[in-house]
Amino acid sequence: MGSFKLGKMTLRSLFGKPATVQYPAEQVPAMSYEHMRGHVECDMDTCILCGMCQRACPVGAIVVDRKGGTWSIDQYRCIQCASCTRECPKSCLSMGASCAPATTDLAVTTLHKPVEEKPATGEGTSGAGAEKPARKKVQLTPEQEARVAAARARKAAKEATRADV
Repeated sequence: MGSFKLGKMTLRSLFGKPATVQYPAEQVPAMSYEHMRGHVECDMDTCILCGMCQRACPVGAIVVDRKGGTWSIDQYRCIQCASCTRECPKSCLSMGASCAPATTDLAVTTLHKPVEEKPATGEGTSGAGAEKPARKKVQLTPEQEARVAAARARKAAKEATRADV
């Protein structure tokens, strides 16, 4: 039975079309398959620079600088696992259908998004002299107040024993 399979394969290769092409003379167009992952693409208009893609990337190919307003990817470190696209809360990351173009330089792709300046917190004050707004006092339940008082008492007793030594 094995010889019939071998004979069928031999006859098919003798009379069939070759599986390979002579590259410089003939070129086969690149096919895009549904299961094939290409390269990561980012839509900077919808990106909020949250950094979730950076935390999800297993190889650290993505770097997000929120203060600078930049999103960078090293295409040569990226393993096309699509973890970043699944973790993105705004769905601004996607996997392109084609592979990244071949290059001779190992450059990092950086996209820039303008960041709005935050207004100053105090009026007429600037720099280190500006005071922060006071925290809002949280209302505690009687049980929570008892726990806080007990913890403060334990801390005071501990400090007293250290001072005696």
